[in-house]
Amino acid sequence: MIAPRRIFLTGASGALGSALLPALVRRGHHVTAAGRDSAAADGMLFDPLGGHLDSRFASAGFDTVINLGDGLKALETERLGTASMRTAHQLLAGNQRLADAAMRSGARLFLHISSIKAIAGEKAGAVLSETAPARPTGAYGIAKQALEQRLRLAFQGEPCSLILLRNPLTYGPGAMGGLARLLGLIERGVPLPHQAADARRSLLAVANFVDAIVTVLEADAPPAGAYHIHDGEPLALTTIVRTLAAGLQRPPRLVRVPAVLWRAASAVPSLRSNLDRLGGSLVLDDSHFRQTFNWQPNVDTEPELTATAAAYRASRDNRRHRI
Repeated sequence: MIAPRRIFLTGASGALGSALLPALVRRGHHVTAAGRDSAAADGMLFDPLGGHLDSRFASAGFDTVINLGDGLKALETERLGTASMRTAHQLLAGNQRLADAAMRSGARLFLHISSIKAIAGEKAGAVLSETAPARPTGAYGIAKQALEQRLRLAFQGEPCSLILLRNPLTYGPGAMGGLARLLGLIERGVPLPHQAADARRSLLAVANFVDAIVTVLEADAPPAGAYHIHDGEPLALTTIVRTLAAGLQRPPRLVRVPAVLWRAASAVPSLRSNLDRLGGSLVLDDSHFRQTFNWQPNVDTEPELTATAAAYRASRDNRRHRI
């Protein structure tokens, strides 16, 4: 293990950050956390929308910045348009200021958590490696790709190494993310249309995500560049639904829609993204990361999906009891 790092961590109060922060501290790293929740942020806040960065940053002597909180999540449900692009521009500028501050302070590693959405939408026609052409869709994906490009330009030729981690759908107890909508539908017994029995999805458990980040931090001179990470073998969408239903203690209600109706519905822009979530494949190749860092995931997908659904059910039950 390398000597303890002095780390500035953004997004510390989010689902991933709240799991990563204690893991870093347990391993002896010195972490200053920034997040929306001041209790988790130690009084030093980074606001990517306003571009605010605490004045103590430059003198703190951080050798590592982990950027989980780029603020672009605010665009996940936004459509392309003037308002979303204006927000994206402000967020990109805020992250640029963080990158500039990291270089001025002498940081040697800038680890940015991007997303597979930076190069693909809800489905892809091929397995996505780091060399796949970028074809983002929607305000969120386009902004993610734009931020990657900005950071690459900012760190080009600099002694501070830039590492970009792209993840697929991330999940875990207390970290539902994009699964929350699907869990709600299953819990309510809504019939879920599915198409293409071979449709598969790569997933990433929060526990595996944390372990991958720690592996990068504790590597000897980690090579700069973009890396894809995920749990392992992708799961069929039908398997994902059945596994979540088991954790919810609900029957899965999967129905096959005739191909002609599926194609007709897919032609409607307002329906296309939702149908892509239920009928499209999005599979990543993470061999580059595994070979470079000699990494293997610690948590298996299906048991962790079941635990995620069980945690969701327990939280809903607790809220009902308090009402």
